Amino acid sequence: MDIDCDGTQGGPADDGRCGKSTDTQSQTSFKDVVASYKKGVSDLDAKIHPYVVFGNTGTKSGYTNFDPEQYGIEPLSVMAVVCGEKLVYGIWGDENGDDGDHPMVGEASISLATACFGQGVNGNSGHDEDDVLYIAFPGSDAVPGADGADWGAKSQADFASSIQSLGDKLIKRIGSTGNSTGDSEPDPTTQVPTSTSSAASYSEPAQACAWSGHCAGKCFRRIELCLSHFTTDD
Repeated sequence: MDIDCDGTQGGPADDGRCGKSTDTQSQTSFKDVVASYKKGVSDLDAKIHPYVVFGNTGTKSGYTNFDPEQYGIEPLSVMAVVCGEKLVYGIWGDENGDDGDHPMVGEASISLATACFGQGVNGNSGHDEDDVLYIAFPGSDAVPGADGADWGAKSQADFASSIQSLGDKLIKRIGSTGNSTGDSEPDPTTQVPTSTSSAASYSEPAQACAWSGHCAGKCFRRIELCLSHFTTDD
């Protein structure tokens, strides 16, 4: 999990940890949408709003673009993040450009990273392990809109509390009605870990989806099993 400090600078929750970032930008991709809500803020604040950098755009030769909207994911929609042995909620709040060496998704605002891993993260030091799961939800009902979240919150805790109920509702989609393809759900043999610090071992179902990170179809069951070992961060 890399750290993102883009958006409003110098807000009430700025504790100086973003000062070490070398690539901070003063705006996010959906600044105009946030401003249109007319809630007293003109953009997201990485120190307050727990957002995920979940798309990338670029024109470099060989650069792979990923547009979540092609999969029905809408800007500023609620996302679930499994990290630091807990489940927290955030929003899709920014996109990555092609200024880096490689295309990537999964940066997190410093407030989201702090909720996951504590005060040790800063603008130039994130979380190195490959143990973070990001889950996005298609559909307009995943977007809290102007009145469904506390956009003018003064802290990450206040904003997170305002999207908690929507996040809880969305996460129940996983496995609750089988899957989005209409196929019957596979019955994989699963070895469940005894604690959240243990590694889970899953045997592949007979017809597993081609990409294990794709939250659709026959992958739903494995994500559900993973989430069953985590609780939301109150």
